[in-house]
Amino acid sequence: MTTYYSASHDGGRGGFLDDRFFGTRTIMVVDEARQSAALARAKQKDDADYNRAVKDAKADTPTPIRSQFQKRQRQVEADPIMVEVANPHCRLPADAIEISAEEHGRLLDAAHQSGKIIVPGTDGRPTLKDATLDVDQLLTAARARRDRALAATDWTMLPDAQLSEAKRKLWAEHRQALRDLPKKLEEMMQKAETDSEVDLMPLLWPQPPQ
Repeated sequence: MTTYYSASHDGGRGGFLDDRFFGTRTIMVVDEARQSAALARAKQKDDADYNRAVKDAKADTPTPIRSQFQKRQRQVEADPIMVEVANPHCRLPADAIEISAEEHGRLLDAAHQSGKIIVPGTDGRPTLKDATLDVDQLLTAARARRDRALAATDWTMLPDAQLSEAKRKLWAEHRQALRDLPKKLEEMMQKAETDSEVDLMPLLWPQPPQ
């Protein structure tokens, strides 16, 4: 399998492709003209050997069998002359660039570890870039996480919760911090000038009392 990267794939967002699914750019086919010529030469030599055997055969021996003198033809048929041509069924984009397995793996690992995304570079090759964050999606995810955290700590506010007053107060403060977090995140995101500042926001997540 060969891996490619196309800057035009997925509406210009770029993407990796492989020739198992999109087809190889070239295929090997029999060179009909050269194959026919090779078969003709092989047949000529096989026929010459056959005719010589017939001529040399003695009267009291069986007539030579022609198929026994077609070894050269069979060899040409078994090992045909091939030529590389463009694959008419290939669906790889014209701008697809071959990417080594090492580079492909390195980019995927780096993107996973850094949280960056793979995008087309100025030369059309894949490169890493800070993710463009969607504020609405971030806030939606933060609220959902906040709601789960609140639900998981509801027990701390029950009258029969086995907590000291001091602990109960700490949990109440933690739950209030959870309620306030989406608004604080939204304010910070509106003030943030770079993606790197936004990336620091998960560090603000309230930690539960120990």
